[in-house]
Amino acid sequence: MIKMYTTTTCPDCTAAKLHLDSLGIGLEEIDITEDAEAAEFVMEVNDGRRSVPTLRYGTDAESLSRFERSRLIAFLERNGLLEQAG
Repeated sequence: MIKMYTTTTCPDCTAAKLHLDSLGIGLEEIDITEDAEAAEFVMEVNDGRRSVPTLRYGTDAESLSRFERSRLIAFLERNGLLEQAG
């Protein structure tokens, strides 16, 4: 399952969730304002920035800040998740 690191005030997070939902792909949402370890992870993989949404699947992690559907699709394809969609 994809982990999505978010904040409650993030419009890009909302957009990413809507797109994942439309593809039938489940996620575990983790609010980095409520989870210090999650916030540290996000900063570690994003060069010290609290960049959300950050998606994680296995060892692959990527920020989708300034959300673009094409970047989400590329992440899903790279991790073989589009075949599971629907």
